Amino acid sequence: MDVSAAVYIVACIMVGMLFLWLPESPHWLIKIKDYERARRSVGWYQPSNDPDQEVNVIKNFVASTSCESFRDKLRRFESAPIRRAMLLIIILFTFMQITGLNTIIFYMETIIRNSQQTLLEPSVAVICVHSSGILATALSMCLIDRCGRRFLLIVSSAGVALSMAGLGGNSYLINIGADLTRLHWLPLVSVFLFIISYFVGLMSVPSTVLGEIFPADIKCVAGCVASLVGAVWSFAATRSFQPIKDAIGDTYVFWLHGICALLLIPYVCVFMPETKGKSLQEIQNKLLRK
Repeated sequence: MDVSAAVYIVACIMVGMLFLWLPESPHWLIKIKDYERARRSVGWYQPSNDPDQEVNVIKNFVASTSCESFRDKLRRFESAPIRRAMLLIIILFTFMQITGLNTIIFYMETIIRNSQQTLLEPSVAVICVHSSGILATALSMCLIDRCGRRFLLIVSSAGVALSMAGLGGNSYLINIGADLTRLHWLPLVSVFLFIISYFVGLMSVPSTVLGEIFPADIKCVAGCVASLVGAVWSFAATRSFQPIKDAIGDTYVFWLHGICALLLIPYVCVFMPETKGKSLQEIQNKLLRK
């Protein structure tokens, strides 16, 4: 525990130090009237854009929203596209938490230990699985702009559902006393599949869509609501795991998470617009047609 705490502290310090090289946002610099630094910031964040033109656009935006009160921002959510965007984000952040993330993360070693797999020691398996999550996150960064948000979320949800089906099936076979000699690999592969699938799409896409689907002046309010929704569902999912497990058993808990993941797929296909490469106006027009 001492060594792991030291490793995590070093990682946190390294991330904090990276912010020393990160320029302030152009919006903030223009708010404090530091236009030269704002121009350099635009050149750093958006090297393909004309810095002077972008600074003028941001100036006009800051001027138009500087007198807007918090109550005025809340009234913006009464418009149909903003209201539908908020509903979409609430649903995405809800499914982030009810598809089994906390169940797997918090109880992974227990799940692996009870699964009767013989490939890896449970403690070693946990380390390997979490390492695959880091690689999956890096893969998501490469794929999210190539494959699009909807496709990545659909593939991620399908992978999560398949992994939960595997874990539930393994638990069911154990409960009925079946011979698992030929399926000793199933629970470990299912856990790996869950972590990779989840981190490739369900972990990254909702936050990416949140950053693209709202106007800049109300994005902070929408982000606050999304964070609260995620926190509430995270607590509910974590707190309810043991009572639900005691009531219906491991098998049906896993299958319940898998059903939740499957339900997200038709919702994404029908109601979620593709935001890759789209302007805010194009995204809001699509929301009105959904």
